Amino acid sequence: MVMVSTKNWNTGRPSKKLDYQWAGPFQVLAKEGNAFRIELPASIKVHPVINPEYLRKATTMEPLPGQQAESPLPITVNDQDEWEWTGYDEDPNWYPARDFKNSPVKVQIFHAANPEAPGPPRRLLEWLRAAEEEEFLDEHPEDDYPIANG
Repeated sequence: MVMVSTKNWNTGRPSKKLDYQWAGPFQVLAKEGNAFRIELPASIKVHPVINPEYLRKATTMEPLPGQQAESPLPITVNDQDEWEWTGYDEDPNWYPARDFKNSPVKVQIFHAANPEAPGPPRRLLEWLRAAEEEEFLDEHPEDDYPIANG
């Protein structure tokens, strides 16, 4: 198993500096002259015969803490509209419901998946309508209040 340098790849990301430097791990299929044929997915539009200069032996080690690139989604809303972030240290910040009014579909999906959670916000239907019509809503005193459950 090898990692392949993305140095000469067009990944479509805006900055090569902040892009992933290595892709993989990929299986080595055969040695061809001074290069190696690598089993690459069809989605990677790169010739599969790669010079060893752009290969690195893949490690079997798990990533160190903090090396995970993907950020997990919020999973829980408590009575006081506190969001808990999975995979991160406890976040002492409080996020009022109004902070999420420009992503009402995500709020709706969250509440559909978590019916036991307080809410949804009282004005969620208005937020959804505004998003559909591509409008921004002004602050409203009831933005942070949940619909009473029960």
